[in-house]
Amino acid sequence: MKRIGLAFTGVPFSVKELTDHAKLAEENEFESIWFMEDYYLRDAFSTLASFALATKKIKIGTGVINPYTRHPALIATSMATLDELSSGRAILGMGAGVPALLKQMVDYKKPLATVRESVSFIRELLAKRRVTFHGEMVHAEDIIFGYCPYFDPFGKFEPIRNRIPTYVAGMGPRMLQLAGEIGDGVLISAGFSTELVKSAIENVKIGAKRGNRSLEEIDIAGYIVSCVSKDGHISEETKGFVACCISQFFDLQALKLSGFEEEEVQPLREAFAKGGYKEALKYVTDEMVKVFTASGRPEECREKIKEFEKAGIKLPIVAPLGSKDIRLAIDVLR
Repeated sequence: MKRIGLAFTGVPFSVKELTDHAKLAEENEFESIWFMEDYYLRDAFSTLASFALATKKIKIGTGVINPYTRHPALIATSMATLDELSSGRAILGMGAGVPALLKQMVDYKKPLATVRESVSFIRELLAKRRVTFHGEMVHAEDIIFGYCPYFDPFGKFEPIRNRIPTYVAGMGPRMLQLAGEIGDGVLISAGFSTELVKSAIENVKIGAKRGNRSLEEIDIAGYIVSCVSKDGHISEETKGFVACCISQFFDLQALKLSGFEEEEVQPLREAFAKGGYKEALKYVTDEMVKVFTASGRPEECREKIKEFEKAGIKLPIVAPLGSKDIRLAIDVLR
């Protein structure tokens, strides 16, 4: 059976609406549903807890959270609780976060060391229960997982699994290599073209080799932004996301690998710098939307997802962020 996942972020839907989407995805045999925690929108764990209680079999993933705004001990506790709520369906998707946002509230430094140590620490907590950890970025002294000294008379918390699948999210080469080295899976960020996906997987291979693993051991998941409509109309939100990708996420080398020369994208990047995505919308072409998303009529969306699979994505996770009719999007993707 083909694998397919579904993803949302904290806008524009309410938690109740998102939960209805999760139930619909499960009814249509989606493998997993993911929630992107984007500051300062709805948070991941509150929303995913609602998904967990409303569904029975679909896997439920954080996609992604970071170890800067949540200490890894708290992440382990929250994930174990979510795993309990979902009867063992939780997936931890974790990355270094978006530097520009995190620098607004924390001392953001050494993302590779922070993610590596956090993954290791969380695994040790869930597996060994008692942990002292002194890394370069993560520190903890004599933690006994499931035990709180002043609640000792009342009992202990027993997680239902001692290891929760961990997907490491990345955009840059070194983080993708780290994902290949330590992750149960890699979560390739939204907005990648198929050519960028191929390049990303080459870096995952490098990391896998470093960790004495084969690529087959690693689940390669990738977010695919989608806007599906019966008439092929592309929403302003989707075009705005493409403008953001071209202006903020990718350098000129990555854009060239995706098929765009500097003179094609420079007016858009300059407009975005002056007035944000609204100013840049006039420079977003149909080809740009086609390359960076799976959008348009139902058959166009399905064909694009197949292209991502051919590029190496084992688990396409479609984010219908620009779709007005989520029921249509789910039906098409099914």
